[in-house]
Amino acid sequence: MESTKVHFQNYTSLLEDYKESGNSLYWTMEDGVYIRIKNMDDEYLNHALKTLNIKRKHISGTRSAWIYILEDELMKRRINKIKRIKKNILYNGI
Repeated sequence: MESTKVHFQNYTSLLEDYKESGNSLYWTMEDGVYIRIKNMDDEYLNHALKTLNIKRKHISGTRSAWIYILEDELMKRRINKIKRIKKNILYNGI
């Protein structure tokens, strides 16, 4: 794995890795398997966010960073979907 392993990073270094790697950053699933953010579907991203938010009794810098990253990824996907819809409308004259 690259330097993007989740468990040993603080808020700043994790966000720096996200800036560099974007959605190629690795997330560790509950079973310990690594998956790139870009390979996670929206449902899994939402599940991961819900899990992070449930465990907010002690909010660490790493957890805060992951919440930011996963929310950012979902927002980017929504924006891209809207752009595709607008492009379709303009192209098809609907």
